[in-house]
Amino acid sequence: MIEGLRYGCFFWPLWLQAAFLHFSFQPYPISNKALKDTFAFHLPADSLLARCIEAFEKRDLNQATSFGIQAAEAFHRQKKYASEALAYSYLGEICKQLGTIDRTLAYSWQGIDYARKAAAICQQIHDTAGWVDALNVQGIIFRDIGQVHPYEKYYDSARSCYLKAMKLIQLSGKATKYIPKLYNNLSQIATEYDHNYAKALEYLSKAIAINEKNHNLISLSYNYGNVAYVYQQMGNLQKSIAYARKTVAAAQSLRMPDRLLNAYEQAYESFKAARQFDSALYYYELYNTINDSMANVEKTQQIADMQTKYQTLQKESTIQQLNIQNQAKTRQISLLAGTLLLMGLLLGTVIWQYLKTEKQKKLIALQSEQLKTMMKELHHRVKNNLQIVSSLLSLQGYKTSDEPTRQAFRESQQRVWAMSLIHQRLYQTDQLTTIHIQDYLSELAQSLIIAFGYDPDTFDLQVTSNCQWLDVEKALPLGLMANEILTNAFKYAFMDLPQPALHINFEEHKDHMHLTIRYSSQTWDKNRWLSNNQSFGHQLVATLCKQLRARQELDIQQHATTFSFSIPKSA
Repeated sequence: MIEGLRYGCFFWPLWLQAAFLHFSFQPYPISNKALKDTFAFHLPADSLLARCIEAFEKRDLNQATSFGIQAAEAFHRQKKYASEALAYSYLGEICKQLGTIDRTLAYSWQGIDYARKAAAICQQIHDTAGWVDALNVQGIIFRDIGQVHPYEKYYDSARSCYLKAMKLIQLSGKATKYIPKLYNNLSQIATEYDHNYAKALEYLSKAIAINEKNHNLISLSYNYGNVAYVYQQMGNLQKSIAYARKTVAAAQSLRMPDRLLNAYEQAYESFKAARQFDSALYYYELYNTINDSMANVEKTQQIADMQTKYQTLQKESTIQQLNIQNQAKTRQISLLAGTLLLMGLLLGTVIWQYLKTEKQKKLIALQSEQLKTMMKELHHRVKNNLQIVSSLLSLQGYKTSDEPTRQAFRESQQRVWAMSLIHQRLYQTDQLTTIHIQDYLSELAQSLIIAFGYDPDTFDLQVTSNCQWLDVEKALPLGLMANEILTNAFKYAFMDLPQPALHINFEEHKDHMHLTIRYSSQTWDKNRWLSNNQSFGHQLVATLCKQLRARQELDIQQHATTFSFSIPKSA
């Protein structure tokens, strides 16, 4: 069971390792004097080691470290060197966990020192199993250091420890139970550092063969998971999924929460990499369920551990424990009072911030409504001013008897009306910066039909559009261009036609807009329009095209004329 813990703790997920920090512990290094002041040294060495192992299993690293140092010193005094080496190996693993959690190199190097002490003792007494175990611990810690501080020498040192341990086993024929563990650890070096996935699979296949022969499901659950991860890195997602399923099956047979957690996590990663999101989600939910369950169990176990430790220490030293208890209660009360005060301050801050935010929201909403009202009033006034200009142009036109001059006034009046129509639509709707382009073009065309004396019932007018709203900065010059083309059509194209036809289409595409005006007409020379660059209407259309960066095309057929304008959106 203890050896299984050693082998398995290396594979704990980071959140589970973080649970080690639940109880506060002294920063490295821990002095022997402090230990003597806190713990009784009259306990037998075997009991001290047993308590070290128990605390390590319960993830109380402070107690485990203290008992481990006391046990090593006691075994040394008794000249029980094999047990002393075992205690140092456990201290190495404890420091390994501290270094992994705290990301502090001091803990990791202290763990290396303890493991080296264990290896030196085992070498002197010719304890091959203990020596191999100590080398394995060194390799695991070197790999941890290499993960946090990616230097080549740490991964190489880890590999050297594993290979040396393997050679000791081969030469002595002893400690063969460590072979699959060493193969598994060598596969991690090949995967993470060498990226030699073929070599990693070779090591893992050897470990799996041994563990399957020995029916070691715990070790197989790690091996299968590592194979699934290697195949995932190689891009062989089918095999990754297959071994992820094996990992899950092994973990479900064991019914060990930490193994189920790792198995579901690997299955989730494999299915996610294969883009099989339904299965990935299924295992992710299983992972979360186990995660939450283990967190609750961890809290319950921690409470029970605290009660047990309190009762045990109370029996051993009642007076000392009562003093510690009183000090702890005092600290807890102070901490609770400070926490309540801090929570009160935080709650007050949150409430104040909430009220401030709500006040700002109301102010912003009020300002937005006021701005909307002001914009509508602005558009209304602009429309009224344009109508006044239109009326002045109409009056001025009546005062002259020259027909071309009167015609020029009427065309100017129509241009002003086309602009005022946009502002009229803006203040009549909640859209302050966009207009309904199809309705606008329809109303513009209908007004020209009436202005030029045509009967709307006998006029074939069709206005279509694939979009509804258009920004006013684009709509205004677009409307003026359409007004000029339509005015020109009503002046010259529809004479002597029993049922004139006018089709207007506006389309919006990904990177440009397209306006097409097609109307029935007598055949006329295309060059007449192109060469008539002295007229105001022609110049206005050319200027607006330049403003919009529009490309103009004219197509004249036997009974129809088509003007096309292609307008880039980036204009």
